[in-house]
Amino acid sequence: MRASIALLVALTLQGSLVQAQDCIQETANFHGVNEVVLRAIAWHESRMDPSAVGRNSNDTVDVGRVQTKSMHLQELAQNGITPQHLLDACVSDYVGAWLYARKITEARL
Repeated sequence: MRASIALLVALTLQGSLVQAQDCIQETANFHGVNEVVLRAIAWHESRMDPSAVGRNSNDTVDVGRVQTKSMHLQELAQNGITPQHLLDACVSDYVGAWLYARKITEARL
């Protein structure tokens, strides 16, 4: 997983990934998750706004289009992803799909 996250960030930052700001289909396919559900998450969380930052009453923060919770930031930092990276639509989509896929795997165990 680490290599794929680092690769995505590198490609996104270099502009080599899909130029469109909607990478949901590609990231859903890559992680084997339902594109419609991932798109619904992004719509519900931010109305598809990649620059969304939600500040919660418990002093946590949700960042990016899929509103990645601050509880994941330490793990993401170990993979080279900062909160600033999550403001890129494709990085946010990718991280959201990665977390979604992980939850599905955990639920099956």
